[in-house]
Formats: sequence, C-alpha cells, structure tokens
Amino acid sequence: MVTPSIGGQLFNTLKGTVQPFGQSVEEITRPHVDGVAFYLQGKRAARFQLESSVDIAVADADEPVEVADLQQAYADLKGQVVQLVDEVGNTWPAVMVWDVEIIDTVRPALSVGGQTGGEEGYTFIVIARWALQLAALPEES
Repeated sequence: MVTPSIGGQLFNTLKGTVQPFGQSVEEITRPHVDGVAFYLQGKRAARFQLESSVDIAVADADEPVEVADLQQAYADLKGQVVQLVDEVGNTWPAVMVWDVEIIDTVRPALSVGGQTGGEEGYTFIVIARWALQLAALPEES
C-alpha cells in the first residue's frame, strides 16, 4: 500500500488529480485581418488542487498545539519545489507548492489505524487543501 505525501508530509488520503504537462498556445490576431495564428509557448502544467487528510495524536484535546505545529510545517512548504507521491503510487519529483490551507480539523470518537496507529492521547484528523503545479517535465525512460 502506498502512503501519499507532499514534501515528506505523509497523509492517509490525498484526493484530486495531478495536471500533466501539455502544449501551451497563444492566439495571435490583428485588427482588420481575417484568420488567426497560434504561437506555441512550450509545455506547461496547469495549477491544480489536492485535498489531504491525516490523523495526528495530541496530548491535550483542549489545547492541540500539535495541530498548530502541523499547520506551520505545511506553511513552510509554500514556495518550495517538493516531491509528491499520489494515492496510486505515482511519484512527481518536482512540484511547486503555491498554497496550502487547513480547511477542517475533526476529533473522531474513536481512532484506529492511520498515521498515529491509535497512540495514547487524543486524535485529530486534519484536512488541508493544496494548490500545486508541476515544475519540471518527468524524465523519460
């Protein structure tokens, strides 16, 4: 089983689709001239969003400082080119992290498995939305 990750941060789930490279084209037109021309700008990948979820163990449910630590670890990845491993095991070696936002923090009634494996203390599930873009063409084999 593959453990999805972004920049070394491991997740239980990583939902969404990586947008691959494709030819970028600019349309060229002039006033009072019929027709249209195209300028090939090279291969580019569009920005895309992924949604991650991970469970973390916290010592105190009333003051889950570990959630703030995770939020800072995510924020530290902004502006970095990192490796991404998706849920099916594809590895993308150069991905720009444009933005990341924690969109929900849930405290389940019972935690079994996941990244924490039911450690002592309390468990929170942290859900985040990532804005990403492939930064380099994958190497051809």
